[in-house]
This record gives sequence, C-alpha cells and structure tokens, in this order.
Amino acid sequence: MRSLAALLLCLCLPAHATDAELQRYHALRSNGYLLAANALIHFNPENRTDDPRNLRACHEALERLQALAAGGPESIRPALARMQATLAVLQRLPREESPRYPALLIDLLDSQRQLDANALAAYTAAAANLPATVRLLHRQSLALGELLLHAQARNARTLGDHSVNWSAETFVAKDARIEADFAALPSALPDSAEQLNKHWRTYRFTRPRLLASEPGRTLGGEERYLSKIMRELDRLAVSGKR
Repeated sequence: MRSLAALLLCLCLPAHATDAELQRYHALRSNGYLLAANALIHFNPENRTDDPRNLRACHEALERLQALAAGGPESIRPALARMQATLAVLQRLPREESPRYPALLIDLLDSQRQLDANALAAYTAAAANLPATVRLLHRQSLALGELLLHAQARNARTLGDHSVNWSAETFVAKDARIEADFAALPSALPDSAEQLNKHWRTYRFTRPRLLASEPGRTLGGEERYLSKIMRELDRLAVSGKR
C-alpha cells in the first residue's frame, strides 16, 4: 500500500521540480523528525519535571511543517493533520494520565513515518539534478534527526516496533556514516569549513549518549545540540554554497 501511495505521489509531481521545491520536501522530513523527537522527550512518562523547551520545539516544528505543507503535495497533509491532532490530545492529558502517552506517541510516530515516506518519494523523484554538496548537506541533516529520534524511541522502551527498529549494530553503522559525511563536508564547502568542523565536534560530544542504550533517559540536551546543527546544515543548503 505504501509503495502504491509513493508511486501515485511521484506521478503527481511536476516533471522538473525546482530547487525550492526540493528544499521544501527535505524540510518536511527534517522538521518531521524534530517534532517527533521532541514529543517523545516531552511526553516521556518517566519525566519527573516538565521542561517547556521541548514542547515549544514541538510547536515550532509543527508551525514550520504547516507552512511547508501549504504549498506542498496534497498527500503530505493527511499525515501532518494526524500528527497535529495527536499532539493536541497529548497536551490535554494531565500528567496523572501519562500511562496513555505511549499509545498516542505510537500513533504520532506512525504518522511521522508516513509523512517522511511521502516527502522522501517526492524528493527522490526529482533530486538527480541537485548539486552533490546540497544532497550531502541534506543527507547529514536527516541522518542526525533520524539518529536522535531512534535513540529516544529506544530509550522509551514502550513504543512498540519504534523502540526496537534499530539494533545496536545499526546505531554503530549510522554513526559511522555521519562521521564519514562530517569528514567530507569541510572540503566540499571550504568557506564554511570552520563552522562545519565545530558542528562535527559538537556531534562527537553528544554521540556517547546517542549510541548508549539508557532505558527511561530523555535526550533533551542532545536534541538542542543536534537540532541547531540540523538547522545550520539546512541553511547552508538553502544559501547555495557549493
């Protein structure tokens, strides 16, 4: 069913998507990761205190997604609407009803997965002419968001297949790819080499927590570091630096 939906989405795309449209498809994916990761952090049933920063980050990502979807493919909108509705239900629940969080978070993650698949299909169908450096920036941004989301889902333990999607070996392999791409980026973008190397050092500071399985632990601090890197990589991709 998902393959058919992806095919229909591709058939509905313009024959030659513009760079701006491809940036839109990428941003839909990166903001989807950030919304979902922040929701898992904020609505972790084991949280003892509420940190408003992650809920605020959820809403900021949702606002960006809504703006992006307004001019994007129609097929993106149902999954985004489900994410928004689930987030609203989560917010209405008092902490005493936190045992209901996991089922709702699974719904949110299922919707994020569908949004991501549709945006990926749209991007892949038209990305061949994007400069290689832009594709590399996009890949690295998404790899960081994906790693953060899967690490938090693993620590949550109660999210069905979302908590066990990646084996320990998969985490190691994803980290190795991120490291290789960080090594490649400064030579691809020499004018931004200092900034990119700083991001690489920041990633290395966060990676022990991302790779270690720590049941019940939230990754709020790591999210703030990684989301900043993701936004910077996305800005570099949009700026047209090659």
